[in-house]
Amino acid sequence: MSIAAIDRLTVAQLALIHALDQGDVAAIESATTALDQAVQQARTVAGWQATPELEAGVRQSLQASEAARVRVGYLADRSRRLLQALLGLSGRLPLGYGRNGRYRAAG
Repeated sequence: MSIAAIDRLTVAQLALIHALDQGDVAAIESATTALDQAVQQARTVAGWQATPELEAGVRQSLQASEAARVRVGYLADRSRRLLQALLGLSGRLPLGYGRNGRYRAAG
């Protein structure tokens, strides 16, 4: 039972990675929902027993999670740079953070 939960979690993470790589917003939203459901299901599993298969599954799931995290960081940075470039073309000041923590045009 517990290895199945880890497998579902890994599949959901790989689907999110694929959606991020494709840049398809609808697919990203769908994959994010599926990942949330997989995480919730994994949390409800009782009686986790350490087995070589489970440890390998967890290791694979963690690698997929890290790959998704790196992609999200890259895409966020890319979006920020594109916004700054657009602001530069419009003659506005670069982006910065306001007192409320939100991103805004500086100045």
